[in-house]
Order: sequence, then C-alpha cells, then structure tokens
Amino acid sequence: MKKIIILNIGILLSLTALAQKENKYLRGGNSAYKEKNFEEAELLYRKGISKNNKSFEGYFNLANALYKKEQFSDSEVKFNRAIEIAPDKNSKA
Repeated sequence: MKKIIILNIGILLSLTALAQKENKYLRGGNSAYKEKNFEEAELLYRKGISKNNKSFEGYFNLANALYKKEQFSDSEVKFNRAIEIAPDKNSKA
C-alpha cells in the first residue's frame, strides 16, 4: 500500500513539473505576442506544446501567432487541433 501511495505521489509531482514548464513557455509566448514579436511567440508556444501536446491554450495561441505572421494554412491546422482538444463547448465557440 505504501508503494502505491509513493508511486502516485511521484506521478503527480512529475505531472506538476511538466505543467509548470509548459506554463512558463506559454506565459513567455503571451508576453512576446503582446509585444508583437510573433516569431518569438511562435517559438515559445511550440516549446509549451512540446511539454504538453494536449494544451488547448498552447495550440490556440500558436494559431493566433501564425495568423499574425500571415501563415494562414498553418494557423488553420493549429486552430483545428485546438478545437479537437478543447476542454468544453465554450472553448470551441
């Protein structure tokens, strides 16, 4: 029983660490986006997605950055991915 609890705690801690790295990149991407540095924003959003490939926020924000760079077909692909993994109906709207 102790081994199961320790294993679960270890899993939770590693998931938390991954989420923090993802969030760090997404926050950095958001800062770059606000400064209209869409190249840097794209890079950071992609790094965040590499940490969590089911990140709705990561794909949505990446799609916006690509759109601003007039990479419309890539942007559409990322928007569609965001819709696929959206957590709820409001996010899809």
